[in-house]
Formats: sequence, C-alpha cells, structure tokens
Amino acid sequence: MKKFIYIPGFLDTGKSRKVSPSLDIWSQEVDFKKKLNYEYVVGHSLGANFAILNWSFNKNTKLILTNPLLRKGQIPTLVKRWFQYALTGKEKFNKSRAQVLLNPALVEKRMLELFDPDYSKILSRIPKKNIIIIRGKKDKFLCDKETARLIRRKNIKLIEVPGATHDWDDVRDEVAKIIPLNG
Repeated sequence: MKKFIYIPGFLDTGKSRKVSPSLDIWSQEVDFKKKLNYEYVVGHSLGANFAILNWSFNKNTKLILTNPLLRKGQIPTLVKRWFQYALTGKEKFNKSRAQVLLNPALVEKRMLELFDPDYSKILSRIPKKNIIIIRGKKDKFLCDKETARLIRRKNIKLIEVPGATHDWDDVRDEVAKIIPLNG
C-alpha cells in the first residue's frame, strides 16, 4: 500500500501545489466511492470533503484533513466565502489551476456532490485514531471558528496553525510533520 495521496481543494491541482501523488478531482472524473489504496488520504478544503466521503464508503484509510468545509448544503454561502477569501489576495490562481475551468460541468457536479452530505454524521463514525484535522487559525471564511468548535465537539484531534489562513501552503508543513510530502 502506498503511503499517501493528496486531494486538492476547490479548482486546484496537485501540480499547482507541488504535491504528488495527487487525485485531481476538479479536472478529471473520479468517483468518490472508489477505494483509494493508500495508508493516508490528505485532503485540503473541498478535497478534504471528498476524502471524508471516500472514507464513508471504504473505511480503509487514515485521514489528514486540512481546512475542511463541514457545513451541510450551503452552496451560495460557501461560494461567497471562497470569493471573500480569494479577494484577500492569499489564494493563488495560476495557469495550472485555470485549466480546471475548461470543464465547468465537472466543476458544478463536484460542487453539488461535496456540499450536500452531512459531514457531522460521517465524522462521528470515523475512529478517532484514524483522523487528524489541521486548520489555519486565521481561516475566518471557510474552516472558521464555528467549524473548529464542531471538530472539538466530535473529539477529533485538531491542530490549529497560528498565522495560517485557508491556504494549503500555510498548513503544508504541519502535514509534513505527520507524513513526508514530496516537492
């Protein structure tokens, strides 16, 4: 079994974040029910949501989730918050990420899949030894203080990174303390 696979967040790619192997759910059709044969699934933002859904069907991996979006069914609110975050200038939108927009039907399908489930219920079923959540303490738009409270109520190990926002690059080093990442 391979050590890990990285699932990037909204409209992102592993190439853009210099992490390999990655499962680029925004640029290719990937069924979240398909078993991933890795010891760890590392998911960022909506990629973390994908990882949670995958676990709910397969229950075979350990999860390292960074800045997951755990609120059910709030597509307009979360899209608004993502744009607020993007406008802070911290979000990087390079050429590699722009290519994802070439398939808007897949992006829309993926968003609908990932916003609908009740993640609170799924999180309750994951053995605590198999999940760690890492959150940027300055993430005030997406994985915010309310989400951190939900995680704590579930008694899930939560690592809050001081000075970090929602950006993968802010929390990457914290993940690398748990498992070695390339790039």
